[in-house]
Order: sequence, then structure tokens, then C-alpha cells
Amino acid sequence: MNKIELKFNRVVKMIEKYPEMFTYGSGASEAAIREAEEQLNVTFPPMYRKFLETYGYLVMDEDALWGISPDNSEYDVVIRTNRFKEALTRLSLPPLPPPLFCIRKHVYDDEGLIFTLDTSEYTFDGLDVKVRAYPAEITEPEYISDSFTEEFYIMCSGAISKEYLDETSNTKDGDGSVENQKTLTTNSSKESYEMAKQLIFEHPELSELGRGCTNQQIKAIENKLGVTFKGSYLTFLKEFGGGLFGENLFFSLEDEELIEINRELHHPTDYENGLAENLIAVYYDDLEDYYACLDLDTEVNGEPSVVYRNTNVPEEDYDPNERLKSFAEFLHYIIQDTIHVESRIDS
Repeated sequence: MNKIELKFNRVVKMIEKYPEMFTYGSGASEAAIREAEEQLNVTFPPMYRKFLETYGYLVMDEDALWGISPDNSEYDVVIRTNRFKEALTRLSLPPLPPPLFCIRKHVYDDEGLIFTLDTSEYTFDGLDVKVRAYPAEITEPEYISDSFTEEFYIMCSGAISKEYLDETSNTKDGDGSVENQKTLTTNSSKESYEMAKQLIFEHPELSELGRGCTNQQIKAIENKLGVTFKGSYLTFLKEFGGGLFGENLFFSLEDEELIEINRELHHPTDYENGLAENLIAVYYDDLEDYYACLDLDTEVNGEPSVVYRNTNVPEEDYDPNERLKSFAEFLHYIIQDTIHVESRIDS
């Protein structure tokens, strides 16, 4: 299965987990999809077609992905594309190129910038197409992302992250004291790690994790990195060491993989901004292109929090509140997510 299909399945899982945050249809029929293609004079790429078959259209917060919406013209791809074409004509702007059709608005309404799918720019082995902003301020096409699925993912994950942060800020007990946070972290980390461990053992077909590291091996790595591992990550090293679970890579102590990757991230040669010195990368997701890092400056009761980082992005560009409480919480999420995605693939 192509990684863009896996990413689509992850978005499906997001929507299933937070159904209250999304409004969508019951899915479009093949006849309705073909009729929309004929009206727009395009052939929908496979991943957008899959979106139409699954949802028809999708609304979240104040944003929406347009598709096939018999009951509401505001979310109908044919109506919105034709309306945008009329606006371009009215404003004496260049017409919408034939390979493009509209999938969502950007900042302004119909007379502003629109995100389109460019059916002349296929990606991911012909499964998807690039997302293009129109009209662009420059003469060359302005591509927003390499695929509709990536735009789909960004929109949904962004809506969920915003809601999560709002809930977190509104549900703090009392003054949000450190003592209360310590108790919550201690209990949830132990439980999360044990649940993750049980799931790993229940799914040996997905696990290529190791047999664990000795105290001497761990100490040698700590000395070379100048850190001391604690909490659930230390337990993970002793019991598994690293390796793969599904397509998820937890950096191994073998062949000094953990050392080499962190040295490269902290002192890059091919780009300007390196990983902050208080962060240790322990995991890489090649599907979404991020590193999961222990933040050694945020330890609570022996558990450093976990943050997501990309290469060549300065630390000040990240929201300091977007983090998981512990490696155990991160591990549990990854293991659950992998099992869920694999079960959907098998079915």
C-alpha cells in the first residue's frame, strides 16, 4: 500500500475518534462522481475520489473541503468551482486553467484565494495530485502541498489540535499546580506503558522491536550523548531497545543509530537550523516526516515530555504547549494507531 493511502487511513481514524468535530455526508455514489467529473471536465485523482466515496464533503469548525453535497451548495465542488470562475470573469482576472477545480477557500470568500487540485500534476505514483493556490501573486504556479491527502490531513489534524489545546486550557484544576501534574503524569505514564507493552506482545506480526539493552549499553550511549535517560523511555530501552513496530521506527542503540541521528540533527551540515540541545530524537515517522523527541528540560516526576519536530525549523516557531506528557503516552498512541490502521488495511 502506498504511503499516501496509509496517510488517508490515518485521517479516517482521526475523524472516527473525534466525530463531534466534523460534519460530512454519507458518501457519493459512482454515478454522482462521474456526473461531477463531466460537469467540471476533469478526471478526479484516486485519493480525492476516495474522499468523495467516503464522505462526499467535510466541514470542520469554520473550514470545509468541498465535494458532492446535494443538500448544501456551499460544499458542492461543481457549484463552488463554477461560482469561482464567474468571480474571476467579473474581476477581469485570468480564467481558471482547465486542469484545475476548487476544493476549499483560503482566507477570503469567492473573490479571494482558492485552493484547487491540479489534475495535470499527479504525485504518489498517480494516486494523488498537487494542491495549487489560485490566483497566485506570481506568474509561476503556487503549489501549497504535494497532494490532496496531505491537505486533508493538515486540515483535520489542525482542527483537532486546536480543540485539544482549548480543552486543556479550560479544564485545569485549581491553579494547575505542579503537584497535581506530577500525580497525573505518574499514574497515566505507568498505565500507558503497560497497555502499550501488552499490545506489542499481542501483535508479534507487527513487531520487529529488539530484546532490550543492558545497563552497560545504555550507560555508554548516555555518556556519548551527555544525557541521562529516565522514566518510561529508560524502561523501553531495557525491555525493547528500539526497532520497528509496523512502519514506525524507534531508534536503536545498536550500531549507535540513536547517537548518529541525534548528532546529525543537532549539528546539521545540509541546512541551517538544528535540533535544540535539550531535545533527544527517539523516533522518526517517514510518512509525516517528523521526529518525536524527549524534552529533557520539561521533566515531571522522572518523565520528560515528548514533542514533535521537523528538520530545519527553528525552535521558536513551535508552540511550547503542544506536547505529550511522557514517552509512555506517545508509545501507547503509536502502537494503538498502527494496530488500528493495519486492521483497516486487512479488512
